[in-house]
Amino acid sequence: MVKIRLLGVGKFERYVHYILSKEQVFFKIVRALVGEFDRDYEYEIGYYYNQKEREYDPKKEMDIKTFTDQRWSAETEDYIVEFIYGKDKIFLSVFTRKDDQDKISKIINPFIKGI
Repeated sequence: MVKIRLLGVGKFERYVHYILSKEQVFFKIVRALVGEFDRDYEYEIGYYYNQKEREYDPKKEMDIKTFTDQRWSAETEDYIVEFIYGKDKIFLSVFTRKDDQDKISKIINPFIKGI
């Protein structure tokens, strides 16, 4: 499994945030995370949108380098996932109850180098 570098992390009462290196594997991390909470958003992340078919193509992943200074978020009743693409880093924040933060870590940690 390809892994991503963790540059920083913070845990607070109502959210956890990660600062990650900007690598292609990020799309897999976020799809795994968002798919745990809401399958509707899972296919929007990093896949090309086929205008003709009006659907996302899971066989064609976009190049993460084309995403700079952009923000994306998904929200349900229990959580908000937000990520911001910078030039060299990605800022991932998950707003949820403290009880769910361990679940989030278990999803993300297998993708992190050195964990």
